[in-house]
Amino acid sequence: MGVNNENSIKIGIEIFPNPASSKLHFNLGNTTNQKFNIIITNGLGQTMLTKLDTDLNDGLDISNLSNGIYFLKIQNQFAQKTFKVIKE
Repeated sequence: MGVNNENSIKIGIEIFPNPASSKLHFNLGNTTNQKFNIIITNGLGQTMLTKLDTDLNDGLDISNLSNGIYFLKIQNQFAQKTFKVIKE
């Protein structure tokens, strides 16, 4: 007999293109119509970009970031997922 935990919802999001030069787009899967917090950090752990309570349907502008490797964390009230992103 298993435990039914309704709060353990997996974020089924994919990002593309990666590497990207100006804008990231999201394949939202079963998470459409939800708001997310986005935090992008560099390799030193410094926060480079924060977007709170945002809609991912329009993508994310990363044109202001310098070229390099970043970590993009997407989170909502149920779960979080981190991606390695290359900005070129």
